[in-house]
Amino acid sequence: MPSHAQAPPPLSYTCPMDPDIVEDKPGACPRCKMTLEPIRLDTAYACPTHTNEIQPAPGKCRIDGRPLVPVTVSLYFTCADNRTVHEINPGACANGAPRIVARERRAHGDHNPRHGGQFFMASDNFHHLEGTYPREGIFRLYFYDDFTRPLPRQTTSGFSARAVTRELYDPATKTYKEMEAFPLAVSKDGRYFEGHVPTGLPAQITAKVKFKADEAEHRFDFSFPAVTVEPKPGTPVTLAPPTAAKAQFEATAATTPRTTDALLAEVAGQTKAVEAAVRDGAFGEIYLSALATKDAALELDAQAGDLPADRHARVSAAVKKIVLSAWLLDLYGDLGDRQKIEEAYQGFAAGVKDLMDAYAK
Repeated sequence: MPSHAQAPPPLSYTCPMDPDIVEDKPGACPRCKMTLEPIRLDTAYACPTHTNEIQPAPGKCRIDGRPLVPVTVSLYFTCADNRTVHEINPGACANGAPRIVARERRAHGDHNPRHGGQFFMASDNFHHLEGTYPREGIFRLYFYDDFTRPLPRQTTSGFSARAVTRELYDPATKTYKEMEAFPLAVSKDGRYFEGHVPTGLPAQITAKVKFKADEAEHRFDFSFPAVTVEPKPGTPVTLAPPTAAKAQFEATAATTPRTTDALLAEVAGQTKAVEAAVRDGAFGEIYLSALATKDAALELDAQAGDLPADRHARVSAAVKKIVLSAWLLDLYGDLGDRQKIEEAYQGFAAGVKDLMDAYAK
């Protein structure tokens, strides 16, 4: 594999015990307090059925010819004659040859739905599930592990699930009272859970799932504007559209200096996209615009040195609020929890308003 011709992705920092924790600076894991480790996150392309087959660009799997799907990988540098070398930076090997690029898949790196539905991650950071609405009145749940491998029937047989279509939320107690719920049962072949859920389109369905009888229930809010379509055998896995767009945005942002006005316009436009995704229940797409807003806001903070001291302080405070809220939107978007998404969006929108006000001429 050739050496990395372009500048490698920037350093991020992740927890060795909680790989879903990713920060943009060194520190301690907010969950387990372990020291964060440097990592270079990148987008690559993997074979959907042969997950160790990873390529740097789109194409077809060399094993079975299926189209590759985008995944998140850790990019590092190694030596052709000594693959035990695992360095975070480019450099020279012991024999003087330049280090070469290598990639490894990360857990939670592939959130591409397999059955044309919506894909979420459970808060335990292991279980993943996909909800589909193949025809009116029918709701299905498919279950996967943290590398998007379908869970076997002997595992899912211990799960319990139901679909809720109407409930009341009490903000004082932060609890829900279910008004209409329907049981979900495992299919005969064990491939999915299914239930008759009599609701029209657009369908708003909340799946409540227990992976173990003695553990807390997990909540996932699905929104189906139309029936979902199962891909035909041999066709590409349905891709998560934001992945390629996010990679393109990051490449542009990293190489193209932007003016203050351009950055403010970016923040405004991406915030509208976040608002639309929250409103429409497109939770899997929220992270794209939320993190794009965060990146533009950080650039604005870096450019705020020319502002009066009081306005610079207001910019920095607003950016901190945006950064935190953007990460929460990314997290809760993966989890599919509408209530938490809406709460995080309120903080996000407030931070954007404060930023715009601080930069107002």
